[in-house]
Amino acid sequence: MFSMSRRKRVTCTNKDEAGTTLVELVVFIVVVSIAVVGVLSVYSLAVGYSSDPVMRKQSVAIAESMLEEIELKNYAPGGYSGPDRSRFDDVLDYDGYSSHGILSIDGSAIPALSAYSISVSVLQNQPLGPSGEEANALLIRVTVTDPAGNAITLSGYRTGYGT
Repeated sequence: MFSMSRRKRVTCTNKDEAGTTLVELVVFIVVVSIAVVGVLSVYSLAVGYSSDPVMRKQSVAIAESMLEEIELKNYAPGGYSGPDRSRFDDVLDYDGYSSHGILSIDGSAIPALSAYSISVSVLQNQPLGPSGEEANALLIRVTVTDPAGNAITLSGYRTGYGT
């Protein structure tokens, strides 16, 4: 009689033809997982800092705009000492100016820049040139702080031509 339940047993005599073991498979999964975690952590770090250049560039643009506005004013004091920036007529009027949220020159808030803050200081009789002698110059410092708390400071000089 023939038996239908005969199974042919296949044995592998060559070690190279053997399949992977469970241990090798687990080690492979662990190594690949570590590599994936490393790549994703670098990627998330890069994505997390991608908005910083935008805030930095915006801060520089705000500071440059304010510094240019101040440098275009008269050198000699005009007598106004109030908080209304639209009435500032000389460089010294800006000394001590600060604002949380960026305002236009007429005092209206710019909603897109409400998280930024700005402060200005003006120092008199600052040394110019390599000699370091006091000159008839004003040092203007404009500091802008972005929403993340990073501050950018730009400085410029305004001299009194012939004063």
